[in-house]
Amino acid sequence: MLAELGGELRFWRLRMRPGAPVGFGMIGDIPWLGLPGNPVSTMVTFELFARPAIRKICGRSKPFRASTKVTVAEPITLTARLQHFLRVVLTNGRDGLRSKAHRTSRLRHSDLHDEGRRITHRSRRPARDPERRDGPGAGAGQSDAPGTPALLSLFAVSAPGLEELTARELIALGCVGIAAEPGGVAFQGDWETMARANLWLRTASRVLVRFGTFHARALGELERRASLLPWDKYLTPGRPVHLRVTSRKSRLYHQGAIAERIGNGIREVTGTSPESASGNEETSGDEQVVVVRVLRDECLVSLDSSGELLHRRGYRLASSQGTAARDAGRSPSHG
Repeated sequence: MLAELGGELRFWRLRMRPGAPVGFGMIGDIPWLGLPGNPVSTMVTFELFARPAIRKICGRSKPFRASTKVTVAEPITLTARLQHFLRVVLTNGRDGLRSKAHRTSRLRHSDLHDEGRRITHRSRRPARDPERRDGPGAGAGQSDAPGTPALLSLFAVSAPGLEELTARELIALGCVGIAAEPGGVAFQGDWETMARANLWLRTASRVLVRFGTFHARALGELERRASLLPWDKYLTPGRPVHLRVTSRKSRLYHQGAIAERIGNGIREVTGTSPESASGNEETSGDEQVVVVRVLRDECLVSLDSSGELLHRRGYRLASSQGTAARDAGRSPSHG
């Protein structure tokens, strides 16, 4: 139908929840916006995109609704690397307004008629420009206060099933932006937080610094965007670089070819040619390890901050079969 009208599709789907299936394009010189069918998704995307656009077209100087900061009254676990918009219930606390997430896909009567009881809560995972050359954690959890250092985007790798225990450990360490994901827990912090996590975590095997993510469906596109990352700021000259690549459900499936193109991007910036390895191959501990994961055509680039596996720290120089059980026993309990 769009083709029959002479229209074009500029984009389809956004990395957000709810409301991912959003479309935008042009029919001649007239813009069009397609909203999802789910009522809650329609409401959220209308507030985010349609309403501001309409107000802007009408000449309003403030197209967006007023916003306010609130204190989260309970931990919020986000299971996907998306930009989340959660409905919350507001209560008055000693330190001001507090929010409690209200998770449901149904559209309530109060959502339509009581704006004071519905707000949109946004996770601290803003979308990033794939062409932008940023450092670790840029655009994630940065403070607006002058002189405050930007937070790193970190990820604690843990065994399947231990994500919630690792999240509890990170809460105890005072980390922020904690979100459990399959295979680990994402969180935010500065360099000191990263060092504390490497020292004290008991259920994690590594701590990664996520510093680059972009979409790539062709090897040339992969190499071009890899060369835009600030490798020279975070890789030490003279030390060997070790690439660990995995790929799943993507058009770029050949791990060797992916490693070669990422290596070309690193060499273009630093002049160093990295070595590649399979996803399970261990290193000697002297290399700087770059972890590349391609999932559904999204390339996530991370730097390993741990070296050897964390269960080998200090006196644990030899692995044993009961390591995971002992580490789980040292983690915060569910009680």
